[in-house]
Amino acid sequence: MSLESIRIITEAETRASENLEKAGAQARAVIGDAASKSKELADKYRKMAQAENKRLLEAAEEQAEAHKQAVLAKTVSDCEMLESKAKSRLETAAGLIVERIVNG
Repeated sequence: MSLESIRIITEAETRASENLEKAGAQARAVIGDAASKSKELADKYRKMAQAENKRLLEAAEEQAEAHKQAVLAKTVSDCEMLESKAKSRLETAAGLIVERIVNG
């Protein structure tokens, strides 16, 4: 081999080595960017999921409170009705008791 051929081969090997190093650096940069962006996306979607979870929980609590108020109102109404019926029968019951005691 001539000296010129050796020089050409050496230069080609040097360029190939430099290109390989540049490609490796670019690959590491791409991987770093991808990792950073994937972390950002994961954080973004985690926050979105937490916000949605909070919204759904608040909606469920509101529905539960509305249901509780409806049940409470019906219960109060039922109690008032029973109390009214009991009061209306109290005079009749008292009269019957007095009659039994008097008539013996």
